[in-house]
Formats: sequence, C-alpha cells, structure tokens
Amino acid sequence: MLCRVSLLALIAIVDLELITRNVFDFSFYLSDEYGGYLLVVLTFLSLPLCIAHGSFHRVTFLLDKLPGRARDCVLLGFDLLALLFSLAVLWEVSGLAANSYSLQTTAPTILMTPLWIPQLAMPIGMAATSYTLARATLRRTRRLLAWG
Repeated sequence: MLCRVSLLALIAIVDLELITRNVFDFSFYLSDEYGGYLLVVLTFLSLPLCIAHGSFHRVTFLLDKLPGRARDCVLLGFDLLALLFSLAVLWEVSGLAANSYSLQTTAPTILMTPLWIPQLAMPIGMAATSYTLARATLRRTRRLLAWG
C-alpha cells in the first residue's frame, strides 16, 4: 500500500510541477527533491514485494532446463547470497540514517528536509527484504530436505 501511495504522490508532484512550470512559469521546487525521496521509498519498499511474489528477473531459459532439485539448489544459493548482501546493505543504510539523524543533516535545498526522514525508508525496506529472503530461504531449504 505504501508503494502505491508513493507512486501516486510521485505522479501528482511531477504533474503539478509540469503544470506550474509550463502554464504559470513558476516552480514549487518539489519535484526534484521529493520526487527523489519517493523514488527511494518505492525502490526499497518494493524489494520485499518482488521477493515474496517471485518477480525478480531470472534466467529462466537456464533454470527451466534444470531438474527440480537442481533448480531449487541454484535458487537456494541465490537466496542465501541475496540474504547476505541485503544484511550488509541493511547495516550500511542503518548507519547512514543514524549518522544523518545524529548530525541533524538537512538537504541543501530551499526546503532543508532533514535527511534521516527519507533515509529511513532504506533500513526499513532492507529489513523487510532480509526478513522476506530469510523466509524464502527457509521455505526452499525445507523443500530440498523433503526431497530426501
């Protein structure tokens, strides 16, 4: 739901900016800053949804040629590797947001948005991604163990 709201807000901001710039020769200076923030929100919050619904890009012409157990082993390896990377990214973006909060860093724009607010979407999204990957890894491991 947050992704949908973010996308609708992004469309509204860009449309408003287009109208005010082209019709009234005026800018609210919102589209660049808040459009970027909403793009970050969309990117990080959509990752766990992609994992949960199997929407990642895959080399299906190779995976389809593998037998079921081998395919699950390859996908388990991908899930484990992706989980390790997502945990590393979670660590880094959590530090970034915490650093921005402690230093009270603001955007170098007219609006001077505190940067920890839009940066908060990154650790939230990566935590959800890590959780979703961990669940997918457990599910695939159980399936492989059931093959016996």
